[in-house]
Amino acid sequence: MRAQRTVLVRIAIVILAVIGLHAVGWLRPVESGLRSVLNLGLAGAYRAASFVAGGRETATGPSNEENGQNREAERVELDLLRAENVELRALLSFSSSTHYALIGADVIGRGVDPLGTTIIINQGRRSGLRLNNPVVAGQGRLIGTVARVEETAAVVRLINDSRSGNLRP
Repeated sequence: MRAQRTVLVRIAIVILAVIGLHAVGWLRPVESGLRSVLNLGLAGAYRAASFVAGGRETATGPSNEENGQNREAERVELDLLRAENVELRALLSFSSSTHYALIGADVIGRGVDPLGTTIIINQGRRSGLRLNNPVVAGQGRLIGTVARVEETAAVVRLINDSRSGNLRP
């Protein structure tokens, strides 16, 4: 019984020490490193989930003809590339028409807060992002602001979040 109590006390001390080190910022390099490693996996998983959720997967049908399947896959890929080309041309036009410094980013996750609407992007302090920077999409449409910045990632509070009206300069 005493041995179990000793183990519990030691675990509690370790937990409190980790919380304390986090609070003073000494664990920031370790957290940033772990987050960078996790971001690599999250980005791929998020893209795959978005692809499937978007309904862009193709049904090959009951046919066993490999040529027909290959042509259908190539057609779908060509359609996706054309849509991406149109979007990239529009972004290029927008970026050349503005005098602001733009930083491109990919969405690598979504926030889990049921009352808030946030996304996680793969750019952070290292890329020049700062707290409360505006975040735009497409032709300069405001979609939110940077709510939290880390070394290689940032949390963006979308404009439809209930706390978006409480932004401070």
